[in-house]
Amino acid sequence: TAYRRQRQMCIRDSFTGAVPSAERRVQAASGSAVGSDSWAAAQVALADLDSARSIAAIALGDLDILYTAATVQAEDASPITAARMTVIALVAEEDDVLARLRAQVR
Repeated sequence: TAYRRQRQMCIRDSFTGAVPSAERRVQAASGSAVGSDSWAAAQVALADLDSARSIAAIALGDLDILYTAATVQAEDASPITAARMTVIALVAEEDDVLARLRAQVR
């Protein structure tokens, strides 16, 4: 439905909107000492990304509840399954971005 597509875009936009700032801060912190100002700024940016990722994780949890309820009631869960697969893929993409950025700041 149109609502579902709009919700998916909102979930994606909150994360992707925070990525450029995080990338800049991580780049600036690359090679800096743990505890330095640039390292701390990168950690804050990564925490912001984690927070944005939680929006997708919450949506996935909601879909899991809907899927379970539909399955228990022997209803057609295929639309929920499709939405779950989309959000699972989105969470995996976000996890990849976070892992890549975290690897640059240790």
